[in-house]
Amino acid sequence: MAIVRKSDDNRGQTPKNHEQLVYRDLTPDASQIVVAYSGGLDSTVLLHMVKQSAPVLPLLAVHVNHNLSPNAVKWQTHCENVCKQWKIPFIAKSVHITSNDQGLEAQARKLRYEAISESIAQNAVVLTGQHQQDQLETFLLQLKRGAGPKGLSCMPRSIEFEKDAVLVRPLLDLTRQELEQYAIDNDLSWIEDESNQDTRFDRNFIRRDVLPTIQARWPGFGKAATRSIGLIAEQQQLVDEMAEQDLQPLQLSANSFDSSGLKKRSKARQRNLVRYWIASQKVTLPSMSVLDNMLSQVIDAKPDATPKVKWGDYQLRRYRDVVYLFDNSIEQPGVGCCLIVNQPVILNDNIGTLCLTDGLGDEHRNERGEEALLLRSPMENEIISVRFNVTGLSCKPQGSAHTRKLKDLFKQHNIPPWQRSRTPLIYYNEQLVAVAGMFVCEPFAASGIIGVRVKLNLGTL
Repeated sequence: MAIVRKSDDNRGQTPKNHEQLVYRDLTPDASQIVVAYSGGLDSTVLLHMVKQSAPVLPLLAVHVNHNLSPNAVKWQTHCENVCKQWKIPFIAKSVHITSNDQGLEAQARKLRYEAISESIAQNAVVLTGQHQQDQLETFLLQLKRGAGPKGLSCMPRSIEFEKDAVLVRPLLDLTRQELEQYAIDNDLSWIEDESNQDTRFDRNFIRRDVLPTIQARWPGFGKAATRSIGLIAEQQQLVDEMAEQDLQPLQLSANSFDSSGLKKRSKARQRNLVRYWIASQKVTLPSMSVLDNMLSQVIDAKPDATPKVKWGDYQLRRYRDVVYLFDNSIEQPGVGCCLIVNQPVILNDNIGTLCLTDGLGDEHRNERGEEALLLRSPMENEIISVRFNVTGLSCKPQGSAHTRKLKDLFKQHNIPPWQRSRTPLIYYNEQLVAVAGMFVCEPFAASGIIGVRVKLNLGTL
């Protein structure tokens, strides 16, 4: 571990207007200022700036120990000692990376933000120390990946965070040289992470080998690229506003929209709308090839088709012109169990809560305003159970003239294919007596208010 304290007899120009840098993104209901404090140069300068500007809200420094370096404990101790010296409240959180499926940097970032969110108050302002060089590195990484405008917009100055907080990057316009000069002028010490020298990591390769070569040839590259990033971000904002206008008349719920109206738009606007809609669900965006599959296999599929496209932990489904976004748990069928009257049962994988309640009372409608399902009371020798995904069933629903196959009744009630294995089937012994949320089978229907009501509070069903 290297703890750096540099001196300079010719102290240079350091960033001015610290208060404007730190506080211009504060919201009226902000509750505290939280600095993500790694102990490196950028976060050390940021924490010192906040301290020097006499914070107007309670201040907290949060250090996340990733346990990746043999020096991790020493870094944490250094950060704790600095905060003691500066009289700043300090929290250390320890995380462990268990898999590199997402890439080391991506998973470390995810765990870091999760740890920070656990430490903050509602409506906090979280400050992180990314600076102009970090932005340029991100730009080149996104360019290497073939990213579109959204990726090339890189890191915004502020974004929404957990607990109604906002995450702000106040140092994005400052160079590393400016931050280092500030640290020299204020006699600050900071940590140098030895892994930053390892050019096997793409970001380190760009930082150590690529950017110095570019900036030696074109000294103004940093400012020019930063300006381009800002212009791209502005164009992306306009594109997002267009997508929001296109989506508004089509959206049916947070995770569904009417695809029939989408077909009237150009392919570019279709892609833009679907990408914007998926991003609005805070879901990892699919690749361009997966997005094209969504348009060709889901949006443009035949009217009677029920297509799906999967990527990562998510999938896009369509049923009768309505497109849905789900996580993959939607494919998990329900797990059967026994039922007791007046004892709610929580069904697996967010299917919902099922309860058979005494029929006495005036509740004739369910939560959706539909007439409540009313069963005759079970006899003493009848065991009540709930089952799922039973094939080959037929039933004569109450009020129907004919017995029909359950799969045809699902279609009649507009139950999409992926919900059918998650629809609770209620049995008395071995007899199907009701399909929760749909109908009661004759001769198990009750009359008046004598019997038990089926109440299903839906999850993803």
